[in-house]
Amino acid sequence: MASTSHGGYLFRLESLTVARLLTLGREALRLEEESSADCSVRLLLLHPGKLVGVSYRAPFTGQEDPGRWYLTHHSLARLLSRELSSAVHVYVLDPDELEEVTSYAKGRRVGGERLEYAHIELSEDELELENESWPLGHLARILGVERDLLESIPRMRSVVLSLDEGALVTSSWEVLLPPCPR
Repeated sequence: MASTSHGGYLFRLESLTVARLLTLGREALRLEEESSADCSVRLLLLHPGKLVGVSYRAPFTGQEDPGRWYLTHHSLARLLSRELSSAVHVYVLDPDELEEVTSYAKGRRVGGERLEYAHIELSEDELELENESWPLGHLARILGVERDLLESIPRMRSVVLSLDEGALVTSSWEVLLPPCPR
């Protein structure tokens, strides 16, 4: 299991620019009735497959348990999924309590699954085998990566960009974020 609670949005990199992502990030916060003041986004590029990970860094996500905010805040996934031809996935992993994945396409929820660990009675060996079929393991298969990669997102190389309107933004994902090795 992962060592800390985390969550965010995962999607395949297409023609979306970094500037457009930041615009959608600000719009999503308006829809969520959250302020973008003192807010930034953490971006990472997973390799192979050009998968993008996005999460907010802001007072409203909380310092103690930042993953839980994503259980109920899906506006960015809805907005992104209208712009992309592939699905956008919202994930939450709280290694002590639950994991959840919700998927969006064309602005609508198209799937999702939640697993609360308190409802599972398996030995440690059985847990290791079973967790590949749980929500995060299923998402990993869909994205063509290993579950361990998704669990390690908080420790991955990333960049944090301000959501301030006047912040300087590069248009190239590859310049901004060299792909993380598999």
